[in-house]
Amino acid sequence: MYHLGVYYQGPKIQDKVWLAFAGIIRLSLRMGLHRDPDHVPNMSVYEGEMRRRLWNVMWQLDVLLSFHIGLPSMIRQIHSDTRPPHNILDSDFSKATRVLPPERPPNDLTPASYSIAKGRLAVVFAQAADASHAVTPPSHAEIAALNARIEDAHQKIPLPLQARPLEQCIADSADLIMIRCNLELLYQKTRCILHRRYLGESWRDNRFVESRRLCVEAAMEILRLHAAVHDASQPSGQLYTVRWYMSTLSSHDFLLGAMIVSLALDQLSNHGEAETRNEKCAPFSEMRQALKTSYNIWKEPQYSNPATHKAVKALTIMLRRLDSPPMNKTVRESPTDVAPRISGNSTSATNGFAPLPDFNLSAFDEQFSMQMHDPMLDLQSTFEPINTMFDMPADMDWRTWDNFVQDGSNIHVPYGVASPDVSNNLLGDSLV
Repeated sequence: MYHLGVYYQGPKIQDKVWLAFAGIIRLSLRMGLHRDPDHVPNMSVYEGEMRRRLWNVMWQLDVLLSFHIGLPSMIRQIHSDTRPPHNILDSDFSKATRVLPPERPPNDLTPASYSIAKGRLAVVFAQAADASHAVTPPSHAEIAALNARIEDAHQKIPLPLQARPLEQCIADSADLIMIRCNLELLYQKTRCILHRRYLGESWRDNRFVESRRLCVEAAMEILRLHAAVHDASQPSGQLYTVRWYMSTLSSHDFLLGAMIVSLALDQLSNHGEAETRNEKCAPFSEMRQALKTSYNIWKEPQYSNPATHKAVKALTIMLRRLDSPPMNKTVRESPTDVAPRISGNSTSATNGFAPLPDFNLSAFDEQFSMQMHDPMLDLQSTFEPINTMFDMPADMDWRTWDNFVQDGSNIHVPYGVASPDVSNNLLGDSLV
């Protein structure tokens, strides 16, 4: 909990936290947390279950923090047979318990329910991250197998923790809503990472068209979630008490979704067969509006800092390319086109936003220089990787993108926004 609290102080601190976490992992190995307590006959049932919970949280933190920083996971290289914690209430066992009671039904929420559900998703996410950065790219069959696994993990999320429109969450606590958002975001992010390599290849090989559809579908859901959480985090909103969530690791995920949608729009604008390839994807106008919505969110004053400035400029380049003369080809949309929806996550947040002004990077440099004094942010060359990816969409290197956003992509908690109280928070390890 201490490390999570320190982690939110800023990007420079976050690197140090990641390094310190390596020491914690070694201490946990010395304690034997990587081995299931069933191998230790003299260990009490209570201690064994608490050790499972602790190892499960540490495993998830290491995998997600490592990916965010752009480095390999440390704990993934460790051979471990520790099982997930049991779905039981704290009151179901004590230090005097000799035999654990039967697990409660999956839909009965317990302190371990979220960790169990997130653990299933994180296992597949870790494999997707490894595949994404593998020296030898995995086959499409391997990606399809991982996609089936993430779908299975998503379906096993307990009903009370499944994502749903905010209108159906009136009686739910802000913490519970954010737990659902966290699980949904991890699911959609995993799908994006799995299929993003096929965005360009799908135009050359029909075998990858379905991967392209799944990737764009997941990216659109990420942008809808971004807008929904932002709207609910305003004063008097359902998530106002946990508004710090908009300033955490999710920032990288939201920008990933925006980049994928931008690339999809760029490709649709430059291919004559856009209409046939877009039959099962969201309409062109809806995708573009979702991108504008994300742009309008990032440029709000409360998010003004070097990292969000970087996001705004990245989105500016994306949208400016779509508005440039070579990109103004007409994409015919059928009135019957319907954007794909993920079950339980139908919140659409693409209405009611003002149109974008002219995309002038110099104007943004001037606007933000009054608040930020980072000379690197005024260099056009800083954003060259984005233009390069657009120029070579069929052969894009996603390592370039990950390095670009992970270098300073951590978001400071905005001034006046309360930091999370990790010691008294139902989210627990959901902070990442």
